[in-house]
Amino acid sequence: MSGNHTQDNEGTARGVKPIARAFAFPRSRRLTGDGTFGEVMAARAKFSTPLFAAHAVPNSQKYSRLGISVSRKVGKANVRNAIKRFVREAFRLSSPAWSAPYDVVLVIKRHEPVALSEYHKSLEEAIDALHTLWLKRNARTLRKGQEEP
Repeated sequence: MSGNHTQDNEGTARGVKPIARAFAFPRSRRLTGDGTFGEVMAARAKFSTPLFAAHAVPNSQKYSRLGISVSRKVGKANVRNAIKRFVREAFRLSSPAWSAPYDVVLVIKRHEPVALSEYHKSLEEAIDALHTLWLKRNARTLRKGQEEP
């Protein structure tokens, strides 16, 4: 390991509590790499709240993944980072309860940081609306497939 962290005999970093890892937001839950944000936004499934615009597309994995876009217009680095921490935590807490796994991109709008409960409420509202949208799209696709001989 690099930096000031050393490992003990069990392979855990000293100074990092094992319980903290249970609340971590692992890389597997993040949208990374070239084109992933573009693929989600190209699906044209969007819902706006006062805090952010949410874009989502169903994925084939067993869990939802999150991408966050925060412009410098939102505020200085400390404000942007605080907002991202709140949004990631709201996502971590709510995504296991969703009806289906989604790749979600949140484009943060200019606002002052609010309480975690506000981010959680906005995220739940957005995902519910986007889930309904995807159900309608899937039903429409199935109907079109049945109409053709």
